Amino acid sequence: MKNLKIIVAVLLIFTLLAGCARKKEEEVTDIVFPQEVLNLAEDFVVDLLSQRYDDVVNADLDVKMQMTLTKELAESIYTELITKCGFFNTVEEITTEIDQEYGVVVVICKFDLIHVNMRVYVDNNMQIAGLQYTYNKEYEAKAINEQEISFGQEFEIFGTLSQPESDSDVPLVIIVGGSGPTDRNGVISAATPYYDIAHSLYDKGIATIRYDKRTLTYGQFYSNNMDGMTIWDETVNDAALAYYYAKTLPGIDKDNIYIIGHSLGGYAMGRIASMIDDEAAGYILMAPNASHLEDLIMDQLDYLNQFDGITTDTEKKTYETYKIQRDNIKNLTKDSILTYDVLLNAPKSYWLDLQNYDPIKSMAFVTKPVIVMHGDRDYQVNMEEYQKWVDAYSTKDNFTFANFPKMNHLFIAGMGPSSPEDYSYARSVDQTVIDTIADFILK
Repeated sequence: MKNLKIIVAVLLIFTLLAGCARKKEEEVTDIVFPQEVLNLAEDFVVDLLSQRYDDVVNADLDVKMQMTLTKELAESIYTELITKCGFFNTVEEITTEIDQEYGVVVVICKFDLIHVNMRVYVDNNMQIAGLQYTYNKEYEAKAINEQEISFGQEFEIFGTLSQPESDSDVPLVIIVGGSGPTDRNGVISAATPYYDIAHSLYDKGIATIRYDKRTLTYGQFYSNNMDGMTIWDETVNDAALAYYYAKTLPGIDKDNIYIIGHSLGGYAMGRIASMIDDEAAGYILMAPNASHLEDLIMDQLDYLNQFDGITTDTEKKTYETYKIQRDNIKNLTKDSILTYDVLLNAPKSYWLDLQNYDPIKSMAFVTKPVIVMHGDRDYQVNMEEYQKWVDAYSTKDNFTFANFPKMNHLFIAGMGPSSPEDYSYARSVDQTVIDTIADFILK
């Protein structure tokens, strides 16, 4: 997937890599930026968003920026922004921070669809050394009752509790994220599906817990200690701990705690339910795959390689590399001597644990209500995956199914075939999806 957050790749300014440990909060030192630096950054951003490209390229730029930033590039940045975010309205606020040797002036801009942090990097010579933008869905969002939480045993897990104020106890949903080092908001480019779900359910009187996966918070630890890791470590154990933590919270209806599993979270739901002895009030599986993960990855590559009707030599080479690694996983035994770099970036222990795992059969013991949800435009977990769940449980009384024709893997509506580009637009989880979840809980 293209990383559309980076605008001018002059600086290597990405610090939240999958292998980096994440701190709960960074200490910020109060540093007073000269007014001329604030003016320089704001003028640079406003000129860009006002299409004054001559002024943009003639701003006080460092040497690398002078060589990189052309009028054509400035225009492409502007076009990308308004395509994803709507038209620029106004500058809302200017904040400052330090990133290594650079001062960063954050010009928070309001667009039609979302606020955007335009981050201007300034060097010690007070010249502009880089530009990055990030989406800011939280800025000026409706104030709700949210608080930072933590729970866990071996590892402390950090998250957010959104709890509507009420005279009576309210139901609660725990959101279990998908593949990779997912954060509590489910951020993928401009999309924040778990944030959307939490805030929308709040309006319906439903509390939520969403949390950063331990593979994000403790990424460096797992980079150095992959051996022995399984999906129990990545997903299952912390979801169960979140459930038992929720049962201790005041103001929560302890008999109405539900679990949402998105993608990998839904795939692992049978194990999560077994860890809590099927005590949850119900389970919501959003885009759960039925096939083995290594096969699902190949299906996704097939789709993307054929998406534009052209398969390049690079795409063919990548596909063959992944196919070899898929076959390595299929042929794994306890005696295999293979490292994660030839096993689709997961250790041998991870794949051996899943060799005989069937996510559909793992849910057979569940007696509580279950809803399986799918978007027709989902290429990551396609319709064949969804149909396997339907075929298995359509006659079982506690299972229901909901299919959404316009939705992608994040349950965001769109038109035409879905692609990674879908996630670059500042859109939210569709209201029909929210309503379906709420009706399942409040029925």
